Amino acid sequence: MKVSVQIKVRYSETDQMGVVYHGNYFPWFDLARFEILNQCGINVKELEAQGILMPIYEVQCKYKAPAKFDDQLIIEAEADVSISNRLVIAFKVIREEDDMVLTEARTVSVITNRAGQLIPKKIFPRK
Repeated sequence: MKVSVQIKVRYSETDQMGVVYHGNYFPWFDLARFEILNQCGINVKELEAQGILMPIYEVQCKYKAPAKFDDQLIIEAEADVSISNRLVIAFKVIREEDDMVLTEARTVSVITNRAGQLIPKKIFPRK
């Protein structure tokens, strides 16, 4: 499953050097992650009400070039749901103006109960 989310860099997301602060990329990744879940028909509120959580277990991020104030960006996300109790998503942050890939990242979410124990629950549709 692949999704794209468009955003425009806000001034408040930049640092003193005029570039997007590194930690501000992660909320963008979350936007794309939740779009993937929505397109899979997964309602996170309903899962949480059942005691099923999807914490981020692992993050990798490579910053290739900076995003700056007022840049129009595309956050591309592609999910691998082949493992029963994990959601692996590869992200690209692309500047729309020149199609330059600014950032590449990867997150792994696991499926747990409220006690943090992994549960072997298949919640993603088959490919």
